[in-house]
Amino acid sequence: MRRIGLYCSLNLAPPWAGLVNSVMNLLQQFEQFYSDFKTADLAGLENLYVPAVRFRDPVREVVGTTQLRRYFSASRKTVEECRFEFRDRLNDERQCFYEWRMHYRHPRLAGGQLLTLRGMSHLQFSDGGIVAHEDIYDMGAMVYEHVPVLRTGVRLLKQRLQEE
Repeated sequence: MRRIGLYCSLNLAPPWAGLVNSVMNLLQQFEQFYSDFKTADLAGLENLYVPAVRFRDPVREVVGTTQLRRYFSASRKTVEECRFEFRDRLNDERQCFYEWRMHYRHPRLAGGQLLTLRGMSHLQFSDGGIVAHEDIYDMGAMVYEHVPVLRTGVRLLKQRLQEE
């Protein structure tokens, strides 16, 4: 605490202030990009991620912004709407954990109704960008529970597991 007081009394910015500001700016850009994922400009990925970023979710793992752009482009083609609502965040200068809700509409899931999925993201920073991004969510809640053929099986399995 003394060092912080010293910087303030001398009207100087502490040496880590620039790093904190750049992380906060990066997180603001991240939230803006994903706030309307369906229409976000994929060219903006270079403003968020380093060229060799490692992205992972329950569906796929990709390396590099070129592969990430291809994956996102293909993913967005199948949904009519997709946006993220960021609920909570815990971060420091090296990493960030987000709690979010994804609101999405797919013509072949739940009769095209708007669905909501809970999830978390873990981001790691270096070199002024995101070097690793992992999304964690329940694939069953996202897809399987909304496909009529699979829905009954998923429900029966959940009931059976709760009984044991």
